[in-house]
Amino acid sequence: MLGVTEQLVGRAWLSASRWAWCGSIGPLELPPALNDQVAQLADAVAGRAGLVGLFGIDLVLDGRRAWTIEINPRYTGSAEVIEMSTGQSLIGLHLEAFGESSSSPPIVATGTGSAVHAKAVLFAGEDIEVTHLPPGDSIWSVADIPHPGTVIPEGRPICSILANGETVDGCRDILKRASKKVYQAMKSSRIVEGLPEAG
Repeated sequence: MLGVTEQLVGRAWLSASRWAWCGSIGPLELPPALNDQVAQLADAVAGRAGLVGLFGIDLVLDGRRAWTIEINPRYTGSAEVIEMSTGQSLIGLHLEAFGESSSSPPIVATGTGSAVHAKAVLFAGEDIEVTHLPPGDSIWSVADIPHPGTVIPEGRPICSILANGETVDGCRDILKRASKKVYQAMKSSRIVEGLPEAG
C-alpha cells in the first residue's frame, strides 16, 4: 500500500457538482488496525483480481472499518498527492511491476519537509474566458493552467491547486484560501456570452 488520501468530492468552494471528484489530501495516518485492514484489502484485491501495477480503491472509513466503494485499475487522481509526498514516481513503479525499466525521473516534492500534500481542481461556476491566474506562494501553486484566452464553460475544470502543509486540516484550509484567490482573480476575467452548448 503506497498511501491513503482523503478525497474531495462535490465541494462548493471548488464549484464542483455534487459527485464530482475535485481533489485529494494526504497521506492520511490511520490507526494501526485500520491501516492493516486497508493494506490487507489491497492485497486481496490484487491477488483475487490478478491486478498488476498501480490501482486505487475508493473507501469510506468509519474509524474502525473500511467500506469498499469501487476499484480503479489505473493511475488515480490521488496518486499525484502520494508522489508529491514521497518524491517517488508511481508511474515508474507501475512500469517496474510489468518488468519494464523505469526512465521516470524522481518527482520533485513541493514544499520539502511538509507532512501533507494536496491537489484541488477548481471548476467554473459560470462560462468564463481565462486571462490570468495568480502565481501562488511557498505553500501553494497553480497547475494545469489553461492558455490565456481559453474559454471554460460552466461546470468544467479551470485549473488545479497544489498545496503542502503540516496537517490534513491545515492543508484543506490552504486549498480554500488559495481557491478563493484564484476565483477572485477570475472575476477580472471577461465572462463569455453566448457560448455554444456542448453536444
